[in-house]
Amino acid sequence: MSPRKRQLLLAALVLVAILAVVWDRHQLPTAALRLGRLPTEGVGYSSRELEMSDIEREVFGAADVVKRLYASSAGQFVVTVVDGSRNRHAVHDPTYCFRGAGWRIAARQAAPLPGGEAAWLSLAQGDEHQEAAFWFTDGRV
Repeated sequence: MSPRKRQLLLAALVLVAILAVVWDRHQLPTAALRLGRLPTEGVGYSSRELEMSDIEREVFGAADVVKRLYASSAGQFVVTVVDGSRNRHAVHDPTYCFRGAGWRIAARQAAPLPGGEAAWLSLAQGDEHQEAAFWFTDGRV
């Protein structure tokens, strides 16, 4: 490779590195107001806020998070909603966390949604079984 091509390649790599750092630090508009509008109660259900664990606070960092326990006649379930606009690294595929906590994914089904699809998981850990669903949105849906 000629010295000129090497210089151009090095300059391009430096430019890409600078752009990556700038992009990572660029603040996106937050969805905190939309998170606050998530219903806490309705016909046949109610909820209460849950405190995040130390590990969750560490993982989510500056991200806005709503974590609630919802209850209805059908049972109880936990909902965690993460706005990753202030911490893009907090938004990741939750299967990593399930596996890291010792759960095995026994089954996975796709559920089509406007703008993408949700994943419905059947999880197992020893004799215990749980179900989980998750999806990602850019806020337009």
